[in-house]
Amino acid sequence: MTWVNDTIRDFGISIGLPELMLNERGILDLDLPNEARLRIAHLAHLPVPEVVLSRSETMFYPTSAMLTELLKLNDFRNSSEWPIQTAINDHELCISVRIPERSFVLNAMEQAFLSLKNSHMISR
Repeated sequence: MTWVNDTIRDFGISIGLPELMLNERGILDLDLPNEARLRIAHLAHLPVPEVVLSRSETMFYPTSAMLTELLKLNDFRNSSEWPIQTAINDHELCISVRIPERSFVLNAMEQAFLSLKNSHMISR
């Protein structure tokens, strides 16, 4: 068991889901309210392994102001500890945070979720 699995398990315990773990492909999907989804993917096969945390949700009619704010999240000067990436495909908004595997600890995971939660407020 890697520390990525340990970190996810510890996070699960802290939110009352002690059995939280990645599947055999290294992915964990959680359904959230309002048809949103949270995904954790361990990309161990990369030259520099990383963990991607992403939030996706349906977004039908984004305003220009909303799209501008979402693009600003991608700016390297963003104060987020980890870079944020945004994408829209058809009617689905996806916001992701990539964390190097060696830095994936409980505090980093919680900070990434906070970044995803705050960026979610833009789409509302």
